[in-house]
This record gives sequence, C-alpha cells and structure tokens, in this order.
Amino acid sequence: MAVRVKVVGTEQFEELARRLRETGNGAIAREMAKSLRASAEPAKAAAEQSVLGLPISGHSSGRGRAQREAYLLSRRKRVSARMAQRIREGAGLRASTANALRTEVTASARTARLRIKVQKSLLPPGMRKLPKHMNSGKWRHPVWGNREVWVAQTAPPHWFDDPMQTEGPQVRDAAQQVVSSYLKRL
Repeated sequence: MAVRVKVVGTEQFEELARRLRETGNGAIAREMAKSLRASAEPAKAAAEQSVLGLPISGHSSGRGRAQREAYLLSRRKRVSARMAQRIREGAGLRASTANALRTEVTASARTARLRIKVQKSLLPPGMRKLPKHMNSGKWRHPVWGNREVWVAQTAPPHWFDDPMQTEGPQVRDAAQQVVSSYLKRL
C-alpha cells in the first residue's frame, strides 16, 4: 500500500540518476539514497504515530502473551529466528503495521521514486492484507477461525493517507533539495 503523491520536477531526479550511473560511483548513490530516506522520515514517523494511535473497536488487545515472551526474549543471551518470529507475530496489529513501514528509494533510467509503504513480508501471514483494510476504516474476519461467525471491526479511516497528504509537500521539498545538492556535487 502506497499513496501516490505527484512530484513535479522529477526530471532533476532522473538527471541525477543518469549522472550517477555515468560516474559509476556506488558510494555516492548510497549516500544520496540515505539522504533521501532521511528526508522522508517525518512522513514515515507521522504514519507510525497515526497507526499506533488508532482506536480499533471490536476486540481486546491480547498483549499479555506477547509481553511475557518479549520479557523472556530479553533475558536470553542468544535468540533463535523462530523465537523472534513468534514475538513479532504476537505484537498486535497496530505495532506490527508500524514496524512494517519502510522507505524505498529507486533511481533508474526510466523511473525516479521515493516511496513510503507497508512492506507486507514483514507482517505475519494472517495480517498482510489488514493495513489496507485499516486505511479504509472497516474489515471483517471470522471469530477464532470459525467461518460461520464473523465480526466487523472499525477504525478511523485514512491512517496512512492523511499523514502522507499533510507531510507530502515537506518531503517533496526536502527531496528536491537533496537532489539539487547532489547535482551540484556531480
């Protein structure tokens, strides 16, 4: 799930990508990508705060088990991948969604893009479609897997869209400043 905010002036970004390819210096490209990710951090943080503050109605939090397992995990010297996955799965919908927010920078010959999105592979398998439903404000699911009993859950809509629309212009301006500074360096 990603909100598309149209950026005017991507020609500058594409020109920079072309020059970076011509120089063949991967260190500058990585440094620029890091700067672009940093410029998008306010929007990502706003989306994280928005999803963590959602009042979702229809169920209890169920955080007891996850908190106990997180405590036990903190007491171990070595943590297996399986145990870490169990902790992530028990984290809850809002926390899992906030942890799955990622900033993606792409600069190629045909496209130049800075995206903030929910990376579905970081969510537990049963939650991968839920961030999109949470953004719409309502979803239904079976109670404890019983396909004959369903419950509807609601949340305030646009947890992702609203922060992206409000923070988008600032992110766009910061990204254009980063691109113009790197164009001057090259």
